[in-house]
Amino acid sequence: MLAIDAGNTNVTVARLADGAIAARQTIARDRIAARNLGSTLEALGPSDGAILASVVPALTPLLVEALAVATGAMPHPLSHLSPHGLRFAVPAPETAGADRIAAACGALTHTRPPLIVVDCGTATVLTVVDADGDGTPLYRGGAIAPGGGTSLAALRERAPHLPAPAVPPLAPIGDTSAMAIAIGAFAGHGALIDGLIDRLAAALRAGMGATGGVPVLVTGGWAPHCLSHLRHPHTHDPDLVLRGLAAVAARL
Repeated sequence: MLAIDAGNTNVTVARLADGAIAARQTIARDRIAARNLGSTLEALGPSDGAILASVVPALTPLLVEALAVATGAMPHPLSHLSPHGLRFAVPAPETAGADRIAAACGALTHTRPPLIVVDCGTATVLTVVDADGDGTPLYRGGAIAPGGGTSLAALRERAPHLPAPAVPPLAPIGDTSAMAIAIGAFAGHGALIDGLIDRLAAALRAGMGATGGVPVLVTGGWAPHCLSHLRHPHTHDPDLVLRGLAAVAARL
């Protein structure tokens, strides 16, 4: 099958084989067109079906049409109704982002719940997967903050006189504006993530009446910029969303 993870910054197209990611290509969202998407799908080889996780409504019809042409069948749009095995403990499960559902499913290929997924993209999205009374994975929501790159872009827009951030490694104290901005953008974003993990993990442990760490899985394009600044132990999987799509595709 083919799988597409369409985010706000990039669109990643992958070919799934035997439940694994056999090949993938990434296209910047603002450069997506029917022609280059079609050629990308063709280059990945023949497939007889597709699954799609899109958080860009304006782009979804183009993706659906391209996948239908490439595979000869309508793709499966990932949603709360897909056969992923999750239950939802949120008031409006239909509003759960397809990327969050896919990342949660990908995390469950690593470990059992409870767990926390951190997806560092245009937004930094933390998703909590708890365990229901019978052990069924329970989607509970989480937290969303502006992504590291988004925050940095906003700073540049509002204060264009500031220099570009320094290139890591970072000094303990920023003795230049460039280093100070880099510390805020990279180490500061890591601290933001740590603080949100603290909050969510505390709620999970209180609900379980248990102590100890909660597994944390990190993915997303901005993750490499802040991984070394995270205090919490974590597993980094850049393919978490695609891995989740593969897990759901195996149930279709």
